[in-house]
Amino acid sequence: MKKRIALPSVIVFAALCLLARTAQKEPLTSGSSVAVHFSPKGGCTEAVVEELQAASSTVLVQAYSFTSAPIAKALVAAHKRGVNVQVILDKSQRTEKYSSATFLHHAGIPTFIDAAHAIAHNKVMVIDGQTVITGSFNFTRAAELHNAENLLVIRDRPLAEKYAANWQAHLLHSEGYEGRSRGRKEERGEVRRPHGAAFTAWFDLQLEAEAMGDEPPRTQRLRQPGWLDDARLVDLSHSFDERTIFWPTERGFRLEKGPAGITSKGYYYAANRFTSAEHGGTHVDAPVHFNKDGRTVDLIPLNQLIGEAVVIDVSDRCANDADYEVGIADFRGWEEKHRRQLAGQIVLLRTGFGSRWPNRKQYLGTDDTGPDAIARLHFPGLAPEAAQWLTESRSIKAIGIDTASIDRGQSKQFGSHVKLFEHNVPAFENVANLEQLPDQGSTVIALPMKIAGGTGAPLRIVAVLPRPAPAKVNGRVGKTE
Repeated sequence: MKKRIALPSVIVFAALCLLARTAQKEPLTSGSSVAVHFSPKGGCTEAVVEELQAASSTVLVQAYSFTSAPIAKALVAAHKRGVNVQVILDKSQRTEKYSSATFLHHAGIPTFIDAAHAIAHNKVMVIDGQTVITGSFNFTRAAELHNAENLLVIRDRPLAEKYAANWQAHLLHSEGYEGRSRGRKEERGEVRRPHGAAFTAWFDLQLEAEAMGDEPPRTQRLRQPGWLDDARLVDLSHSFDERTIFWPTERGFRLEKGPAGITSKGYYYAANRFTSAEHGGTHVDAPVHFNKDGRTVDLIPLNQLIGEAVVIDVSDRCANDADYEVGIADFRGWEEKHRRQLAGQIVLLRTGFGSRWPNRKQYLGTDDTGPDAIARLHFPGLAPEAAQWLTESRSIKAIGIDTASIDRGQSKQFGSHVKLFEHNVPAFENVANLEQLPDQGSTVIALPMKIAGGTGAPLRIVAVLPRPAPAKVNGRVGKTE
């Protein structure tokens, strides 16, 4: 059962029913469309699968209950063709025996559990940053065959941006799904034999898990060598030594040589001491650096320090303007080129200034030190209005740059620091080797020294580049030459 409703007659209905807070009520944009479906047996599942089959860049999912085999299979198929699929589920799915969570997890789809609420009751998909699927319809077999539910498919980019931002807000307090936990009844031995629609859907998924795609069965796959074995790793950190660049008002890195040599017992032993300011070399700025209520280094969640990275290359612009500010237009240009949003990413800004390291004058604009040198700093940074847009409209995980500060050298108010840290988004500064990364698809692992109460810390940051896809010959996977 499906109806298409022409706009603007649907605007009032959609604004009242779909937007969660009064402050967010606004008309849908010109050119938007809404398709309405109902269950039971009204084509809701088919509509979701159809949208997933057309997805080209991103699929963000929030679900309370998830046992629909066709929808799970469509998500995995999208993941296999390169779509960035991520799923947030209610905490009940940790112990739900017939959930699709395990199926998605073992298919390689990032799957998270939102346990911060009494119930994470959303039923939402955001596809390619322009389509929202929502309504009362749970992504379950029972909802399709037996329940009275409704499903809306809305094509409206501004609305999709709001849903994507809300998805990212929930991601920040969600935890990675690591497999099903035993429920209390299982622990007490009270589990009854499975039956009904839940078992049918679950059983279909177990068969499909072993049959889909070119990957081996899960048990065999878990015995394979580590996922890093064939990957290319790129070191994004500068070494710390006497040439390491620090802010003009800070002392540099100091290494005090200790004992080194053969001991009286016949073995070699060496140990040094070092002193360093928090903010120098490749390092992280913790939110507390410019926000008294912000997180300290040791409290930054790990899921903000590890994740997919995108590179925004503005090196051509910065080559002709040392004071260039990376703006919203630069980020929208990247999104238009790659047909996906920056939501949930670790965003790395490549200004090209990393190639000037460790020449202090070329890198900072001056080789002077002390408070008076700050006025003579010239290097690119992030525009404050872009920092606000990235945090409020895209909910990025973290941001990094290949200069000495996320604000440009000539900044007086450090507005980007302030805007980022209002939202507890950490910043990586003096990042190295960004020219070796692709625009998208790499995974960044950025682990700072865990200084309790620290406003910043030295950072060892690496990128894991994706493996080349195996070539297919006559439809079969073969070795690449």
